[in-house]
Amino acid sequence: MRDTIMIVDDEPNILNALGRLFRREGVDVITAESGEAGLELIRKHQVAVVISDQRMPGIDGVEFLQRFMAVSPDTIRFMLTGYADMKSVLDAINRGEVYRFITKPWDDEKLKLVVGEALEKHRVTVSSKKLGDAIRGQYLRMLELNQQLGTEIETKTKCIEANFSIFVELCADMIMLHDRCSGEHARRVAVLAEKLALKLGNGEADAEAIRAAALLHTIGMGTAPGQACTQANEEASASARTPYGGNGALSRELLVKMDTLNQQVSTIMRSYAERCQLDQYCDLSQGKAVHPGVKIIVVCKAYDELRHRSRPFSRSEALARIEAGRNKKYDPAVIDALAECVTEEASLL
Repeated sequence: MRDTIMIVDDEPNILNALGRLFRREGVDVITAESGEAGLELIRKHQVAVVISDQRMPGIDGVEFLQRFMAVSPDTIRFMLTGYADMKSVLDAINRGEVYRFITKPWDDEKLKLVVGEALEKHRVTVSSKKLGDAIRGQYLRMLELNQQLGTEIETKTKCIEANFSIFVELCADMIMLHDRCSGEHARRVAVLAEKLALKLGNGEADAEAIRAAALLHTIGMGTAPGQACTQANEEASASARTPYGGNGALSRELLVKMDTLNQQVSTIMRSYAERCQLDQYCDLSQGKAVHPGVKIIVVCKAYDELRHRSRPFSRSEALARIEAGRNKKYDPAVIDALAECVTEEASLL
C-alpha cells in the first residue's frame, strides 16, 4: 500500500508543483484549496503526511493542523509559509504540533529528503501501533485462556479431590470388611485426629489430610487383621514391627499409588510407617524430626487402643498413660490438645 500525502494551499500553482514533485517519488497525493476541504478529505483517506499553508482564507494553517491532529493524530504535519515570524512558529508548534516548517520558496531535494524521513517515521509509528494492538489482543486472549484454564483446573481439582475422598472411604470400607475391629479403630482414630489437628491450629485442608492418613494408617504399617485390637501394649512379632509390617509389598504398592492421588496424605502415611513401631510410638528422645501429622496420629491411636482394649482404661486412666510418654513417645502439644478434647467429651455426658 502506497503512502498518501495531503497538500492544502489556496494557491493552485503551489498545489500543482508539490503534487508533481511527490508523485514522481511514487507517493499518492491528494490536494485541497482550503482547510475546510482538507478536513473533509481526511475522513475519506489515510494520510501519512500533510503539508498545509499557514495563511489561507477561512481557517488558517495553525487551526487546520490542530483540528486535523484531533482526527488523525499519527499523520506527520508540515507548515508551509512565507511568513516565518516567531509568533506564528510558536503558535503552530503549541497548537498544531508541527513536525517541520517549509519556507517559500523551497528546495525540492531538501523537501523530498525531509518528507521522506517523515514518511518513514509514520510507517514506524503505524507498524508499532499495529504490533501493540496485536500484542494487546494476544494478551487479552491469553488472559481469557488462562481464566478458562483456571476454571478447568479448579473443576478437575474438585473432581480429583472428590474422587480421592471416595477412594479413601472405599479403602476404609475394605479395611472394615477385612477386619471390622481394625476398621472401627481406624475410623475412631481418624475422627479424633481431625479434632486435634484443628485444635492445634491446622487449616481445614491439612486437618482433612491428617484425617485421611489416620483412616488409612494401618495400610502404611501393613497391620494384620485384629492386631489393632489385640496387640495394644503387647509385644508384637518381629515382622510386624518393621515399616510396612508383614504385608510390606502390598502396602508399599498402595503408597506408591497414593503418591499420584494426594502427595500430602501419602507423605504422612509413609512417615508414619517409617517412624513408628507396631505400638505406634514415635521416639522423640533421639531428636529426629517427626511429621506433625504423625505426632497427632500416634497419640490418637494409642489413646483409642487404651480405651478399647479387652480390659479398657477409663478416659482419665488412658490420658494418664499417654501423659507418661510426654516428650519421649508423644508430643506435649498434642497431649495437651487431647486432654482438652477428653475434658470436652466428658462434659457432654
